[in-house]
Order: sequence, then C-alpha cells, then structure tokens
Amino acid sequence: MGSRSSNSTDQTVNNYDRRVAVQDGLGISGDGNSVDMSNNSTNTLTQTTTDHGAIAGAIDITKEALQSNSASLQAALDAAAKSQQSSYQFSTKIADNAFSAIGDAQHITATMGKNVIDAVMAANNKVTSATQEVNRLAVSEVANAWNNAKAAADGKSLGDFKYLIWAGAALVLLMVWKKG
Repeated sequence: MGSRSSNSTDQTVNNYDRRVAVQDGLGISGDGNSVDMSNNSTNTLTQTTTDHGAIAGAIDITKEALQSNSASLQAALDAAAKSQQSSYQFSTKIADNAFSAIGDAQHITATMGKNVIDAVMAANNKVTSATQEVNRLAVSEVANAWNNAKAAADGKSLGDFKYLIWAGAALVLLMVWKKG
C-alpha cells in the first residue's frame, strides 16, 4: 500500500594530503580516515587506516640498532680482553726482569762478600805471620839477654857492659887528646 522509490547517485571524493574534494557536498579528512557528506540521499562512509610500513620500518631499524649495539659491545669486550692480556704480559715481563735483577744483585753481593772475606783472611794470615816472626825475634832476644846476663853474673862475659867500657875508654882518650 504505499509506494516506494529509490534513487542512487555516484559521487567521487578525492583526498590529497588532507585536502578533500567532494562533488556536490562536504568532505572532512583526518589521518587515515575520511567522511564525506553530500546532498545525495545515500551517504557512504569509507575509512581506510594504514601505517604505510612505519611499524615494519621501526622493527627493521630496531633490529639493526640491536645488531649494531651487539657488534659494538662485542668489539669493546674484545678490546678490553686484549688490553687485559697485554697488561698481564707486560706486568709478567716486568716481574720476571725484576726477579732476574734481584738474583743478579744477590750473586754480585755474594761474590763481593767472598772477595772481602778472602782479602781479610789473606791480610790476617800476613799479620799472623808477621806477629809470629816478631814473637820469635822477641823470644830470641829475651833468651840472648838472659844468657848474656847469666854469663856476666858468672864472670864469663861482660855482656852488655862491654859497650859501656868501650864508651868510657873513648871518653878518657878524648879528654887526654884535648889536654895535649
């Protein structure tokens, strides 16, 4: 019982960087969506959302950054390990050289000590020999003096008095010669 009618119109809407061109109507546009209203009886709402590969690009950049950071960290760790190894080798060489120098110094000191002891022993032997000779001569002189004193006491010798007698005689001769 009633009547029914239908009418349809095609309309073209173009969206250029947020600028909307609508035939016989009004257009509103935003990021990734659009609404157009025209004076036609049927309105169509079309919404298309896209990231234009931004997420995939962000994932790729993140992967590259992680790989680059991993490579940089590995290079830093390798450099640190080489530095530590070089430091260890250097300090080991220094310690070896120091111990070698200490050993050489001890050897030199021992040799010098032995030479000093040998020189002291040689000097001591010379002093001992000289002391023994002096002691022998002193004992001999004491024995001679004792023998002379004993011979003089026994009347067998004038001993040390003969020099006094000769000196007295020389004095008397000098006095006589001086008077005469």
